[in-house]
Amino acid sequence: MINSKHTNIGLYRALGYANCETGKPDQAIAALDEFFKKAPADKVRSNDYAYYAKSLSKLKKDSIAGDYYMKAYAIDTANYDFLNQAAASYNLAGSYSKAINAYERKIKTGYYKIADIYYLGNAYYNIGQYEKAATQFSNIIEKSPDYIQAYLLKARSLQKSDPDFKTGAALPAYQALLDKTEAKATENAAVRGEAYSFMNYYYFKQFIANKSKDDAFKSIEFGKKVLEMKPNDQNAKTINETIERLLKPAPPKQK
Repeated sequence: MINSKHTNIGLYRALGYANCETGKPDQAIAALDEFFKKAPADKVRSNDYAYYAKSLSKLKKDSIAGDYYMKAYAIDTANYDFLNQAAASYNLAGSYSKAINAYERKIKTGYYKIADIYYLGNAYYNIGQYEKAATQFSNIIEKSPDYIQAYLLKARSLQKSDPDFKTGAALPAYQALLDKTEAKATENAAVRGEAYSFMNYYYFKQFIANKSKDDAFKSIEFGKKVLEMKPNDQNAKTINETIERLLKPAPPKQK
């Protein structure tokens, strides 16, 4: 560390940058702390905060790193990478509400990628705002109709928003997933299997609630599709066996 109190404050900046780049994040933070103490506010640059954030990230202090990337962005709002770095840091820290703020700010600028919408949807999913998550995945589908993962995550989000299967919110989303992947069924076997499992259980729940044979037959058919892919799938076996047992006519009463 530089000891002279008359040393140019710019040397603290240079020392901070150098220590960060050479794998000495603790020393980088110490140098930049001195810089921030001594530098007039109008002399602080966006990269000063960015290097501070980068050093914090190397020490796994990701949430605080995100805050400093946001400080960097406040100085240089043309550098959208600061928003990317902030959001990524917040995600690593599990600070999803802050990540949402960073992604939304970037998307509002108009300079964003599909990946930004994807991560925004994931962040909403991670805080339990499933309908907002589904909206983001719908936005991806609109902009990139062949993005299969978006169909899947939209369906999962809507399923989470309807845990008791009361509204069937996820039903059209899983059907859209099946329709979209039909041409490449083998390549998309895993996601199709998930859709079949959902349909098997969804129609089973409807059958139990309303005793509709149409729902029972639909559930069985989807269960068979699951079992074609995974012969030992216990859920599908149990559901289909239960329906078949319930559909059997009661034996005649003995006189």
